[in-house]
Amino acid sequence: MRLKKFGMALGKCLLGIGVFGLIHTFCDRRTDGFYLQKLFAQDIPTNPLWDTPLPTQDVEALLDQPYTFLGMGSECFTFLSQDKTTVIKFFKLDQMRFVYFKRAWKKEDHSNLDNPAHWLHRLPLPSSLEPYIQKVVGIRMFRIQNTFNSCKIAWDRLREETGLLYVHLNPTKQLHKKLVIYDKIGVKHTIDLDSTRFVMQKRAELVTPKIRKLCKEGKETEARRCIDSLVKLILERSKKGIADRDPLVKQNFGFIEDQALEIDTGSFSIDERMKNPFLSHRELYVETRELQEWLQKNSPDLAKYLDEQVNATATLSSLHSTSSNL
Repeated sequence: MRLKKFGMALGKCLLGIGVFGLIHTFCDRRTDGFYLQKLFAQDIPTNPLWDTPLPTQDVEALLDQPYTFLGMGSECFTFLSQDKTTVIKFFKLDQMRFVYFKRAWKKEDHSNLDNPAHWLHRLPLPSSLEPYIQKVVGIRMFRIQNTFNSCKIAWDRLREETGLLYVHLNPTKQLHKKLVIYDKIGVKHTIDLDSTRFVMQKRAELVTPKIRKLCKEGKETEARRCIDSLVKLILERSKKGIADRDPLVKQNFGFIEDQALEIDTGSFSIDERMKNPFLSHRELYVETRELQEWLQKNSPDLAKYLDEQVNATATLSSLHSTSSNL
């Protein structure tokens, strides 16, 4: 009899967990995984290297309007201003992202960055799981530190190239600003910006939609100017000794009119080797390959033009290398 009752109780428990899981999955898909608590984290220490000046009056004025959910990336949620000119990106700081557990299971080890303040360390888990928990927590800190370090590089050295308007990576007490945002299903939230970590950027149009629109309108000259600007941007970034760990032009670059911007600011690192003309050309080739393939299918003439621009940099790199050896 007791066994039967235990079985019934266990069945109800499992049913409850299943129903909760289904509801969670449904809500997660409706909101693209956004909920307000993901934007806040008390366990991440401040870092003086991430400090930035207070925003200008012009930037503060941009925060006097509501922002609406635009989309999400691997590390942030993006909201668009009411006047359609600005985006604000809030970082995903939640402690239980599946990617942390997945990477720890695959033996990625950043346990040297383990944070004792993480709530997983307060659970009464078997001691045999402690090394795995340290990896999970360490991976989270590793990704957050890499992202924040990259954003600071972009702010200090690529502000124009990324369209950055403001970077807020440490909690502060000086902003005294609350922002109204609307999530994907239209729910209104009011956020204390002092307590959150975010970046603000000029809004850009993604590369392929922009070029497709220009081609449709018969504006090939303008499309070529966009390609010129994109090539120049990638080369100039390399000349500054900055590498990009996520070189996906179609997703991570955009245009404001015919000027290219690198809208993903979370994958930069300092690498002085990129100043080498041979390496900078290789970087250009790798980063534009995806766009080259897309253009081959959608605009062969522009594909040929992009290929010519990339090859021209190879010629210049070869000449530079030859002159350096004389």
